[in-house]
Order: sequence, then C-alpha cells, then structure tokens
Amino acid sequence: MSDEPRPPLPEFRLTSVTTSPFEPRRRTRIIEEDSALYAVRLHLARNAHRRVPLAEAAEVAGFERTYFSHYFRKKVGITYVRWMNAIRIARAIEILRSSNERIADVSKMAGYSDLRTFERNFKRLTGQSPSNFRKQCRRRAAVEALDSDEELDADAL
Repeated sequence: MSDEPRPPLPEFRLTSVTTSPFEPRRRTRIIEEDSALYAVRLHLARNAHRRVPLAEAAEVAGFERTYFSHYFRKKVGITYVRWMNAIRIARAIEILRSSNERIADVSKMAGYSDLRTFERNFKRLTGQSPSNFRKQCRRRAAVEALDSDEELDADAL
C-alpha cells in the first residue's frame, strides 16, 4: 500500500433534518416537554412498522385532527407528515446499516406499502437512493476494516 492518506469517505447527513437521531435538539426538547407530542412520538416508535395516519396521531394526542395538524406545525416547525416520514426513513437507515434485507423488505419494515414512495422519500431526505446508501455503508465498513487490519499489522512489527 502507498503511504498517501486515503481521501475521507463522504459523511452521511440527512438533507432535511427532522427526526431522532437526526432531529435538531430544539425539536426534540419541544416534543419531550409537550405531553401530547411526546405521546405521539412514543406511539410512532411502537408502530414503526406501519404508517400512522394524522387522525390516529391526533387521537393519541387527544386533539381533533385539524387542530392537531396546526398545533403540531406551530410547535415543531414542520408538518406531521414530514416528521413521520423522517422517522420512518431513520428506521430504514438503521435496517440498511445492520442487515442484508432486500430494499423492498426494508421499505415494508419502515412502514411503507409502496416501494416507489419509500425510494422517493429516502432520496429526498438523504440525497441518495437506498441501494446507493447501502453500498456506501459497505464501502465505509470495508475501508475501516482494512485500516484496522493495517494498524494491527503495524503493531505486530
């Protein structure tokens, strides 16, 4: 191997940051301090495998649907649908990083019934397709494994 340093791999970042673990601290604090919004967040976490409609989220929060929609947007700064989609994409990212599941299966595990919608939302939030994201994760893991092997070899000398 040459002694030239490798260029760093690009870091993954959501382009529309809206949810944990990518959720800005201000939004996280607002949701945790508001008991109705926190109840909705817990409900979404428990039901990550499926789409949770606005009407159901409003019921969990104890509000009428239209009022909840306005209340959520005013408090959090984004719409409920954008927030919910970001949570579902964050779940898909976890699955893509930790498994070899097919992309279609990952979309279902993240609560999407339509693969095309999943891929469109994934690309909108991450800037890349799910398959390209997975390839990037695998390349990064391979480079890190290579680097750690080289460090072990250097330590043995």
